[in-house]
Amino acid sequence: MLIIWLYSIFLANLIKVLAVDVDPWNNITNTIDLYSDTLQPDYFHVNNTVLDECQLHIRRSYSLEREKQEFDKFWASLDPDSLHSSFYNDLVISSDKYQNPNATYMLAQIHLYGDYGFPHNKSLGFHYLDKFNNLTDYQNATALFDMGVLYTTGLLGTTEIDIPKGLAFFEKAADSGDLRAKQALAYRYLVGMNVPKDCGKALFLYRQLAEHIFERFTPEEWSIEFPPLESYNIRVSDLDGGLLGEGLNRITSSIKRSASKRPDLFSIYYTQMNEGKVYLSFNSDESVLGSNDDDVLDKLVDSYYTALDLFKGTYNTRRTPEMARLLLESIFEEFDSSVASMDNLQAHFYGRCVDLLGHIYLTGEGLPSSDANTAETYLNRSLQVVENLSSIFTTTNKDLGLIHQYKYGNITKAVQYYKKIFNKWGSAGGPDYQLAKLSIEHPEMKLGNPLVLMQQGHMRGYLPSTYEFASMLENGINDNYNIEDTALVYKLFVESNDWLMAPRLRDTYARLLLGDTESALWGYAVAAEQGYESAQVSAAYIMYKQPNLYGKSTELLATRKRLAVTYYARAFRQLNIDAGVIAGNLYFEMGDYPRALTSYQSAALKYSPMALWNLGYMYENALGVEKDYHLAKRFYDEALTFDPNILWGVKFSLLQLQIKSWYYWLIRSEETTIAGAQSSSIVKVLPFYKQLINLFRYSGSDSLSKDKVDKVTSNTQQQSAETAFLGRFSSLFIIVTVICIQYVIRFVLAIRQGRAHVRAEQPEPAHINEE
Repeated sequence: MLIIWLYSIFLANLIKVLAVDVDPWNNITNTIDLYSDTLQPDYFHVNNTVLDECQLHIRRSYSLEREKQEFDKFWASLDPDSLHSSFYNDLVISSDKYQNPNATYMLAQIHLYGDYGFPHNKSLGFHYLDKFNNLTDYQNATALFDMGVLYTTGLLGTTEIDIPKGLAFFEKAADSGDLRAKQALAYRYLVGMNVPKDCGKALFLYRQLAEHIFERFTPEEWSIEFPPLESYNIRVSDLDGGLLGEGLNRITSSIKRSASKRPDLFSIYYTQMNEGKVYLSFNSDESVLGSNDDDVLDKLVDSYYTALDLFKGTYNTRRTPEMARLLLESIFEEFDSSVASMDNLQAHFYGRCVDLLGHIYLTGEGLPSSDANTAETYLNRSLQVVENLSSIFTTTNKDLGLIHQYKYGNITKAVQYYKKIFNKWGSAGGPDYQLAKLSIEHPEMKLGNPLVLMQQGHMRGYLPSTYEFASMLENGINDNYNIEDTALVYKLFVESNDWLMAPRLRDTYARLLLGDTESALWGYAVAAEQGYESAQVSAAYIMYKQPNLYGKSTELLATRKRLAVTYYARAFRQLNIDAGVIAGNLYFEMGDYPRALTSYQSAALKYSPMALWNLGYMYENALGVEKDYHLAKRFYDEALTFDPNILWGVKFSLLQLQIKSWYYWLIRSEETTIAGAQSSSIVKVLPFYKQLINLFRYSGSDSLSKDKVDKVTSNTQQQSAETAFLGRFSSLFIIVTVICIQYVIRFVLAIRQGRAHVRAEQPEPAHINEE
């Protein structure tokens, strides 16, 4: 019995030891399956308003010490018995003790991208990613690409950048089939960055990627109706007023999928549509329409734009076409029988609701399949409702054209519908694409040049047109062939499909709004290495946000500041003019005036007012260049030419410039005036009354001839320095006096004109009939 008892104890302890000493990977996967919503909530659910309540906040400073403190603070505040804590501990045990590559890779993703709500940690991310590559003998293409980004970015300023190592990892990842690595190499070959420029290689890689994307769509999606894409290819700066600030940016905003704004029903367009009726913005019994009519209009407007957001999706919510369909069907059932009693404005928005409902049935999204018959019914009803209005629904005519082309095979009728909205605002390039295809299949119809039609669809943003246009360019249609231009068109198509090529951008956007800026920075840096201009700006903007007028300069690591200016410069090479200005500002802040001057000059050649203004400032203050007030004035004037909104800023700079010119002329510490050095040499020796005469004589000219200079100076060499100083002082006094008199005269004339205007508006006395 004793032996059996001892054996049972031994067996129990053995089972206990074996039960504990086992790789917890199965427990990890079970936790993910059961508690995925808790570990990593879906912030893009249609009813989740978390992201809507977040405000973008970009830090102006960064240090490794602060990052470590925040990392330690997170773990100190985490409950050891919580789900997150046990989940992370299991991952560490699985990786460190059992060398599990799956757990190791998951830890690398956690510390780089902030998965499952854990904080970013660069050193741990590098440690686990490097370990994973060793465990898998460098065979995982995704991890190889991530390692390449670690080396090309220097871990975002943490370590030294190693371009050769990064390129080696990109090459190996591309050979293993990683799409992002191919894209990163294609971008570098296209612009000649870190590698010799080779547009042929770039074209080859971009075409490969474009063909891979093409195969991901069904023939119906490609040929009939291309689905809306949930793109997150945006510049972070555009969420914050742009790089230069509201009203100063020269680049169009990248924000395309924000929640729809309700229209201004008091605008001239809607008032004219409704025969001059005006909707009051307050409750009043004296409103032109009754309260019931107001409620109907409000419901129609709100339902249409709500359904539109549900169908297309926004940056904070995912697409839900089924919910959009259900909402629109309820509107149809409620209001279709009362269309005859609607006014024009109500009919307009009701017609839009029915039009969108027909479009949803045609695409089949949120339905088991496409239903062309029901779609045609709704679309025709939409046209009946708005047939007497001036507005033409482009989607209605386009969709009816598609139905007649692909359902009935009636090409003539389809062309009639397409031509109704050809070149109309809002057509989005779909009709251009269909007409281009038809012009190739039916040249006898003489619909137009297919290359031109396809290019128009491409310019309007219709992605199938972009792909087909690139293919036509590559095949030399109409003898139009240029390797670089073709590669650029393929590049645009590839980058427009960021849902496949940069799938992390959506989560990166969420991390940024939730305040995890370092994880977001890593996500944008990855896309930046792939060649996304918007991601280059976003990564640079997170690292360096230009301080406002009264703000403090950004405190950054030197390596991070260099990386930020590198990304701004890359974005500028991709035609982001504002990024070129910010790159110049960064060089200026670092005291590298020659590079700052080069950046400003390059941006000025692309008509950037801010670059021109900054050039004027550098010439005014002799920063990296010789002081030249005349050239500074010219740059200030050109800045005003390209942007009248900066009128008062330019006026202030010019006034300051004039005062400086007078000051230096008065004290004669420098041989410089606003009229140039030659005129300065003249006034240097003239008596004050002759200086005044010459000032007015030569004020309209940029320079004086050498003969005049010599003649004047030879006759006045005997003037003393004291007399010249008194002359300059007297001239300055007289000039200021004249300017003051001019302003007084203008003020008096303005008052007189105002009084005359008042008298003119007063009614004349009635004439008495003397008879």
